[in-house]
Amino acid sequence: MKCLLAVLLLVASMPWLQAERDIVPIFQPLSLLGTELEAYPLGQDEGICADVMATPAIVSSAYPEAIVQAIALPHRFYHAPEGFPDESNLLVLAGARLEAAWGEERHPVTIDFSQVSLEDRLGVTLDQLCRLTVLCLSKSLRQGYSDGKPIDLQWKLPPNGEELLATLPAVLAPEPVEEGPSADR
Repeated sequence: MKCLLAVLLLVASMPWLQAERDIVPIFQPLSLLGTELEAYPLGQDEGICADVMATPAIVSSAYPEAIVQAIALPHRFYHAPEGFPDESNLLVLAGARLEAAWGEERHPVTIDFSQVSLEDRLGVTLDQLCRLTVLCLSKSLRQGYSDGKPIDLQWKLPPNGEELLATLPAVLAPEPVEEGPSADR
């Protein structure tokens, strides 16, 4: 019995059996309400009361699931004064859900906005929230980890947002792989 216990402990301590943990930047669409700030994450012609910001996070499960799930986690600004909103992640505030799965050839990501409620107090439109989410996915997945496979985006929109489907991307292409001496940097 002691021998079996010793073997189990030895096997459990082997590094290739443990979950991989990385610290990666997770980009989230954050509301700037409660500040006097306006940002331009969607271009210089479109100032909004939201921005895309990175927060370091420890991810300890499979790619791309952990990174995608972290984008939709709650966020509260550090040292926020009393009376400042308790939540700043627009995905949480709007009731959106992000899900991802690993795929052999392509990784599917579901962006579920079917139950999204965008009140005037959030300061963004459904179109802007969709584009902010794509920006967050693109930045987080490419900087957190990329295996060169395309990311298929599957959109679920509320009935009043179906016309947006024609304008939203269906795929995030992988980063091009550099070749030559600069690739070693």
